[in-house]
Amino acid sequence: MATAQQYRDAAQEARGAIADAEEAERIIAMMKVIGLVAALAGVTQWIPRDLPYRGACSVVYAFTVAVTLGLLSRFRDRSRYDHRLAMFHAGCAVASVLAAAASVGVFSGTIVSAALGIFFYGSGDDKRLGWFVYATGTLGYAALFALTIGGVMPLDRGLVAIAEPDV
Repeated sequence: MATAQQYRDAAQEARGAIADAEEAERIIAMMKVIGLVAALAGVTQWIPRDLPYRGACSVVYAFTVAVTLGLLSRFRDRSRYDHRLAMFHAGCAVASVLAAAASVGVFSGTIVSAALGIFFYGSGDDKRLGWFVYATGTLGYAALFALTIGGVMPLDRGLVAIAEPDV
């Protein structure tokens, strides 16, 4: 006959398994959105217009789409869900956002999508994923900002386009 403590332990284990399954479903849903947006961004790179870093950005988008498709295929069997692979995918998503910022303009609104990712991943059960997206996005954007202010990247793109900077 099971004791009350054994029942409590079993209930706690079941709650943990349910929470893990719900978290996996959330992340997989976000993967689908990220894959679709990365594919659309890759296509828009080739609409006739002058975009800097077109080739490099297309590679980043294609890599994100490939990782998304591979992980979605793997995670069809929910028992194969792996948090570390989800974190790798989140890093690919951050790279795609930074590629969009570099392509459209560092001072454009593209970086707002990083805030959506931070909110989504930060509101999950594993706060490390939210902090990872926040830290990598912030460091990446700081690097883009420094390259732009340093004159390596163009200042004449984005919402705050600066044709002749006073540097």
